[in-house]
Amino acid sequence: MNALIPANGLPAELQAYITQHGLEDELGGGITGGFAVISYKGKTWKTKYRGDERLITRNDVVGDGSKDPAASIEVVIIKASPNISKIYYEKGFTEGDMSPPDCWSVNGVAPDPAAAKKQSPSCAACPKNVFGSKISDNGSKGKACADSKRLAVVPLSDIDNETFGGPMLLRTPAASLKEVKSYSVTLNQKGIPFYAVGTRVSFDHTEAFPKLMFEPIRVLTEREILKVLGLRSDERVSRILDEAVEIARGEVEKPNEPSTSSAFDNLGPVPDVVKKATSEVTETDEEREMREFKEMKAAKAKAAAEAAKPVETEEERELREFKEMKAAKAKAAAEAEEKARIAREEAEKRAAAIAAANAAATAKPTETDEEREFREFREARAAAAKPTEAVAAKPTRRKAAAKDDTPKEDAAPATGALPASFEDLLDGLVPNG
Repeated sequence: MNALIPANGLPAELQAYITQHGLEDELGGGITGGFAVISYKGKTWKTKYRGDERLITRNDVVGDGSKDPAASIEVVIIKASPNISKIYYEKGFTEGDMSPPDCWSVNGVAPDPAAAKKQSPSCAACPKNVFGSKISDNGSKGKACADSKRLAVVPLSDIDNETFGGPMLLRTPAASLKEVKSYSVTLNQKGIPFYAVGTRVSFDHTEAFPKLMFEPIRVLTEREILKVLGLRSDERVSRILDEAVEIARGEVEKPNEPSTSSAFDNLGPVPDVVKKATSEVTETDEEREMREFKEMKAAKAKAAAEAAKPVETEEERELREFKEMKAAKAKAAAEAEEKARIAREEAEKRAAAIAAANAAATAKPTETDEEREFREFREARAAAAKPTEAVAAKPTRRKAAAKDDTPKEDAAPATGALPASFEDLLDGLVPNG
């Protein structure tokens, strides 16, 4: 292998490219490692990661140095699958057995494609998924295909959990589903999301079979909450839970019964960052199940309607496509004709407006009948008034004085002055000779 690399290192051009673009890893892109699993056997806890199985000790949980098995684990539940998973072992389930089951379903709808011995095309129709398909040693009835709830968790003391690759899978058994539901209901009543608290998971020592109990420890700090909110959208969590599935129906006794533990009363105040993250109205589990059930029914009805449609022959398909093509062409032609008509009408309107404007600019103003009559009346009146004005304008001649050498002071008095004598008055009124 080393012979492929030149003794003097990589070419300068390649080194420059790597310096600029970095080492691009599309070769390994999309290939991710597995996730760690928390299992239980004989009421002891174990982790399994990359083939390495380890016992969880008291020191791992409380840090007291003890190597004794831990009676409980302290985790943060990052997210939970909305579905009930199914696991079937042909020879029966052995507690803590990590070998692949004969048939299983992560989503509770259909067997996983990798299942070696699929028992039915769908979980709903599977004979191993009904009560009575399994009879225990004490004669009680159950299901041969066991239900479980998949949880993505991280240690409360180490949310990053880099040692185990981050979020881990904790599979809750069917006997513990009631406790999971009660824990969720009680936290909801307190207004605290399950991912905002540290949770202690322990065994119910009064039961012979593994039954998990859930109890809150404390509300997370703001820094811890921010980490958890980031993990909730992490693709590693999605791979653990496989959320992109439909709702599956699981039998849980008394699903809305809250827990009676007093630990819920000692959680303390909720950080503002939690209130902000949960301020939006969220669906209850019952509402979500009802919505997803309706969506599943609608999808099935749609699929049935599609399946019930008559099968189209090749000739019918060609005829339909031919008609659709003709209709499309006719529609396109009609739309083009309509656009041309609108364009012509707009052009005609513009031309008419321009012509009207030009005519208005060049036309002489026309006289109405009333204006003409008034003008003629004024002209006639002006013509009639001309002679009178001429007479009035002609100066009046006064009788000349008898003697041209009459002194100026003997002349007729100015208008408005009294005559010097009666003779003078008569001289001005009676013509001579």
